[in-house]
Amino acid sequence: MEAKSKVIDTFVNIHNFYTLYAELDGFDPQRHDDGKNTILDTWIISRLHTTIYQVTQHLEVYQFTNAAREMGKLIEEVSNWYVRRSRSRFWSAGMTEDKRAAYQTLYTVLTITSQLLAPFTPFLAEDVYSQLTGESVHLSNFPADDSTLLNDNLEKDMQAVLDVVELGRSIRNTASLKVKQPLAGISVVNRPEEINWKPYEGIILEELKLKLDFRKSGRKFGKNANIVNNWLQQLSSAEVSAFLVNGLGESISPEGEKIPVALEDVMVEKKAKEGFSSASNESLTVILDVTITEELMQEGVTREFIRAVQEYRKQLNLPINLRVNLQIGGNGPLIKAITNYQSMLKDNLLMRDLKITEEKGEGSDITINGETVFIHLVPAE
Repeated sequence: MEAKSKVIDTFVNIHNFYTLYAELDGFDPQRHDDGKNTILDTWIISRLHTTIYQVTQHLEVYQFTNAAREMGKLIEEVSNWYVRRSRSRFWSAGMTEDKRAAYQTLYTVLTITSQLLAPFTPFLAEDVYSQLTGESVHLSNFPADDSTLLNDNLEKDMQAVLDVVELGRSIRNTASLKVKQPLAGISVVNRPEEINWKPYEGIILEELKLKLDFRKSGRKFGKNANIVNNWLQQLSSAEVSAFLVNGLGESISPEGEKIPVALEDVMVEKKAKEGFSSASNESLTVILDVTITEELMQEGVTREFIRAVQEYRKQLNLPINLRVNLQIGGNGPLIKAITNYQSMLKDNLLMRDLKITEEKGEGSDITINGETVFIHLVPAE
């Protein structure tokens, strides 16, 4: 019996997603051309071939656990980034060039990942591969990486994007902000030695504090370590800025001796100003404007309303491509927000017509931010 894991569930969900929409659109990987790849397509294909190479290297030295981890990482990236960021492409009307590229890319990733998984989960791999190709995965060759499809720079750039997203989520959790609540702005600062600080002065520059990295450089400065640390902490905002840009400064010992201090000797503490919140890793700092205006609040509750309606559609077992007319009963702030963002509802709910009344009608009640409204879905004519 095959081991059940989150990775397996995720892979099955990706396959189910592909199958559902491919059948609705009548997509055939043999009949439809490749379309025009986006940067997201190019990235995931590069990640696929990087993973093929890494898995092969691990298997050749019998490092099965490491090989499995590489496949798990790829599957998570496909699900949580590629598919998530490509959903609108699969949902779009018609078989556009962009949509064909998304289908062909996901088909390629699924078939080749099935081949990678075959030695580890033979029954699952056979089931997915045979549904996709009509053939047995165990009669196919183990995949070989194609160096012409590798793009190291793109993978590094996309990893930085993923890091920014993760830091953004961390900020939201700390600030108790819902994922669907839009924010006014985001700023990203990379490694200190690569920063152009000018655009960030109004957000965090005045809040930067420097102190000596005693673990790394305490021995270097010896008896002058505390003197250097005090000098760093007493620098003005302008002096901090100059130090970070130049990467070098000078402290003065009690004897009048100049003590050169380099950027690598220093720890930079970043604290966001009021109305902003920040999070950092080893190379990036992300700053979010967490001030919620009335307009942003309305957009946020509308997004929460859309999520609730989508869940209600699932409860009714409505076909995912069925267009509906939406009736809403209520008269509070949520109704005002929905009225202002009707176009968003149409874009996300396959909604044809919207009717708003002040009275309770048929259907079901949903509660958003403590306000209850009543909704009723009717198949559109």
